[in-house]
Amino acid sequence: MQKHTQIPKDIANLTLFLSDRTCCVCRVPGRAIQIHHLDGNNNNHELDNLAVLCLHCHDETQIKGGFGRKLNSELIKLYRNELYIDNKKRLKKIIPNFNNLFKKITLRKKKKTSNFQLKMQDTEFIHKTIDLCYEKEDWALLAYQYKWINQKELGYKYAKKYIEESINNEEWIKVVKMQFDFLGSENIEPEFLEKAVNIYLKNKDFSQLARLYRDLGNPELGTIYYNRSIEIDIRKRNWFSAGFYLKESGNFGRAKVFLKRALKEFLKKGDVHWTIRCYEELEMFEELRNFAEDIVNSEKIKEINPSVRLDLMRIVGNEEEVKKLLKNMRVSMKRK
Repeated sequence: MQKHTQIPKDIANLTLFLSDRTCCVCRVPGRAIQIHHLDGNNNNHELDNLAVLCLHCHDETQIKGGFGRKLNSELIKLYRNELYIDNKKRLKKIIPNFNNLFKKITLRKKKKTSNFQLKMQDTEFIHKTIDLCYEKEDWALLAYQYKWINQKELGYKYAKKYIEESINNEEWIKVVKMQFDFLGSENIEPEFLEKAVNIYLKNKDFSQLARLYRDLGNPELGTIYYNRSIEIDIRKRNWFSAGFYLKESGNFGRAKVFLKRALKEFLKKGDVHWTIRCYEELEMFEELRNFAEDIVNSEKIKEINPSVRLDLMRIVGNEEEVKKLLKNMRVSMKRK
């Protein structure tokens, strides 16, 4: 048996950077992720052979039959390249003249296929990003750039610089986030944490406060604020939000009660997007596939907006329609 080799750090960091550390298939933020080898060869570390997947979507590359049909490499590559394109647009809003970064990146069609092949010259992309961060004095983005390429000391240096500026501007939530990401939870200044907490309390943003305490390793306070957030959602009859945060806080059994209420309401309203989200959070994948197939095979599909239609086609496994929709959406965005 051939021994597996580790992905080189510069290639791994570049892959994570291009994907914004997000699964290219579902794009759900905050999920645990891993770098997937598209051709199944764990020793082929070419950039074009790598994609970031969450653990849930990665499972779909392993399972055969039923809803958990195998995600093939060509479809994953299509999702990945769409994510890279979208991230380019996002970063373009953050950094001036961002198009200059992508002169070394070309998306070109491979012979006899409709798939894109990403060509990149080493890590010049990240180095140019760093140069632009210096020009704009965007110390936060610069700190994360250095962190991504494993230059911890430089990342720490610019994180401290950003923290100092944020303190002067009294942006306490940003201060605490950067301290957590670069210094570790044990080094967060208590007075800064108190100020950040007060902002969350003032805004009654209890779900984010719960996440903060959870990340800081304080599950007791995390539970208190999860419960407060959930109580408010229940009073407001916001069943999906209540179920979502119950599940996130580890109470999936109770979460199902509220997610099913939300599902019933969204089905009654004919809200396809939120019906899909309910089925996903309930992990009712067979029912989700049946729901999607019913819509895809009906006249209603013509009334569905392209982004939701894309979700439906992904669920039923219509790869040709997925490619067609993505192409049309790209053309539409270019016209705008």
